[in-house]
Amino acid sequence: MIKGKKTGPLSYTKRYLTPEAMWREYNALSACKGEDVQVVLGIDAEKSRICFEFDFNAIPLNHFSSMDAPLFISLLPCIARAIQGCHKKGWVHGDIKPSNILYLKELGGIRLIDFGASYPVGTCRNTLKTWQLTPSFASPGQRSGEGLVEPDDDWYALNQLTEQVRSFLK
Repeated sequence: MIKGKKTGPLSYTKRYLTPEAMWREYNALSACKGEDVQVVLGIDAEKSRICFEFDFNAIPLNHFSSMDAPLFISLLPCIARAIQGCHKKGWVHGDIKPSNILYLKELGGIRLIDFGASYPVGTCRNTLKTWQLTPSFASPGQRSGEGLVEPDDDWYALNQLTEQVRSFLK
């Protein structure tokens, strides 16, 4: 069964290789801001750093076991709502996977984290010099670097995630 530590929220800082990557993630987080999205505490543009809230009580979904499959299923509406909220605000997360979804037991909800692979809906992939993805959760267009960044990329990843959980239930 999953367990969390009881030390409460802290912060951590992420450093970026380029200012463009930092601003893209910051803009995605700012646009998608909400209770189910990673909290930005501050930004240091000079040093290309963003400071985020870090909650030791949060449990990444990749720490779930087969015994947690019913909990995962109960969280699916929260996950879908968070993803859809980003899409409505014009952004695709781009890297939906278990380690980028935190379970917040105290709130009974989730939080999407790591928007480093996010792009605005409709971004043309062949204009990108580089992009991030997790192969087992990436849509065919993401893997090949073709087409446009679309909400379907995130839904594809969520489907892959649910298929993993379904395999636990067999």
